[in-house]
Amino acid sequence: MTENEPDKKRERKRPSRASYISQATASFLFGILVMTLVIGYALIGQTIRAPDWVREQVEQRAEAAMGDMRLGFLDIEFVMRKGWRPRVRLREMDLSRADGQNIVHLSHAEASLAMRPLLRGEIKPKTIYLFGAYATLRRDEDGNLQLLFGDGNAPI
Repeated sequence: MTENEPDKKRERKRPSRASYISQATASFLFGILVMTLVIGYALIGQTIRAPDWVREQVEQRAEAAMGDMRLGFLDIEFVMRKGWRPRVRLREMDLSRADGQNIVHLSHAEASLAMRPLLRGEIKPKTIYLFGAYATLRRDEDGNLQLLFGDGNAPI
């Protein structure tokens, strides 16, 4: 071997810095995607309790939208159902007038959320379920109907 002949070991090119950075970035993003899918799959069917500040925000926004009615509840929970259908559950929900007269008490209310608006950052219920309400339907002498919840003293 002469000094002018290129050495075979020296002929191998090293990957460029840009190539290394792009491979590392792609590997990192793929790892994040896999972890997100695994965590998402693990959460299906699990109930996640919302922090108190979320509960307070929901109560304030609901009351602002309902005018003179007040909404209160013990707890708010999020559940991811199969098919990636999220649900929100309010436990021990009370709806009352501004003067404190109770309109309805529910053991819990659940709302299935529409996915397309949710992906745009909008919360729109697709289906609402109400559990544990007692109601009375009365007809007076004139034929008018009155719907009474709970103990029968709070018409809606």
